[in-house]
Amino acid sequence: MKYILRVALKKDNKLYVRRPGEAETRVCTVKEATEILDKTRRQIYRYLDGGILVNKGKFLGEWLIDFQSVKNLCGFPMRTQPV
Repeated sequence: MKYILRVALKKDNKLYVRRPGEAETRVCTVKEATEILDKTRRQIYRYLDGGILVNKGKFLGEWLIDFQSVKNLCGFPMRTQPV
């Protein structure tokens, strides 16, 4: 199965993803999300499974998360973790 995903690192060292038929969106890696949200990788993966954070694809073994969903989560109080 083939997937077309264009990943670009701009001059300002920010990652962007573009799929055919979609606009270019800013993304961050799980490592960056852990630093921004001050959470563990495990908590980030749970947020991805729960749909709280939006997954935009996987590149070289690293999940790419929609940066806007990470910023939106910054403003909310702690959420309960699914069991």
